[in-house]
Amino acid sequence: MFPLLKEIRGIVDSYSERYVVGETFLADAVHARLYIGPDLLHAGFDYGYAKSPWGARSFGNAIAFWDALHGEEAWPNYFLNNHDTPRSSVRYVTGENDARLKLLAGMHLTVRGTPYLYYGEEIGMRDTRYRRSELQDPVGKRYWPFNKGRDGCRSPMQWDASLYAGFSSVQPWLRTNPDYPLRNVQAQSEDPHSLYHFYKQLIQLRRDNPALYAGALDLLPLEKESVLVYKRTAAEQQALIALNFSNREQKVSIPLAAANGTKSENQAWQLLFGGNDAIQSALTENHVQLPAYGLAILIA
Repeated sequence: MFPLLKEIRGIVDSYSERYVVGETFLADAVHARLYIGPDLLHAGFDYGYAKSPWGARSFGNAIAFWDALHGEEAWPNYFLNNHDTPRSSVRYVTGENDARLKLLAGMHLTVRGTPYLYYGEEIGMRDTRYRRSELQDPVGKRYWPFNKGRDGCRSPMQWDASLYAGFSSVQPWLRTNPDYPLRNVQAQSEDPHSLYHFYKQLIQLRRDNPALYAGALDLLPLEKESVLVYKRTAAEQQALIALNFSNREQKVSIPLAAANGTKSENQAWQLLFGGNDAIQSALTENHVQLPAYGLAILIA
């Protein structure tokens, strides 16, 4: 395998701005990391993060392990959804409330590494339930009902409320999810509190702040079992991210922002982002107040 990977990498490196990532799902995290290197893959997938149980400690442990495996020699990557896995919107959510999905997005786009987004993740698309006669996936066709296949997470992208969700002018290979008249890009683009706008704001913040797109990662000890807190530190900037995995309001203390770059004194944290709902996170001198499933991104 390794000679083949080196051959592939050599071909890829002969072109500019190319990147190769492997679906290293058959190995555990330690073995997946072995496929990553200067003359191997740029990155490899691992399910440890995507399959974490809901909770600050479980996600924190998955991030800490995968990040430590990469160290300074490689750059980690993360995914929550793909074409083989039921969507996070059904794994972690019951009903139509997107609060948990916003929290996951807040973590996904602020942890050290390259985040992968699967189509429809930005609007919280749910899996579609198909009858056996509607299946396209060979796995589902062969092993129904013990394994109903992977078509549920592969339904057509929901662009608008028109016929076939704006995906096609003719009937697509898979039926669109019945919720498409309400859950679609056009509808959410008109709602400033939507998951779609939450993603847009987070992606812009990540682009604008070096600590978020390039900073080192430091996971802090859990003060509250339900709140994950970590720091990202770049040369001239630092960020503190607090994520509340509970359905209750939480108040956590925040450490001092250390002297940074050319500044010799401790800096004051500023609230960069507290969500896009009516109730948002708030910052006091020594604490941050997080609403249920809320997040806070602080900068110094």
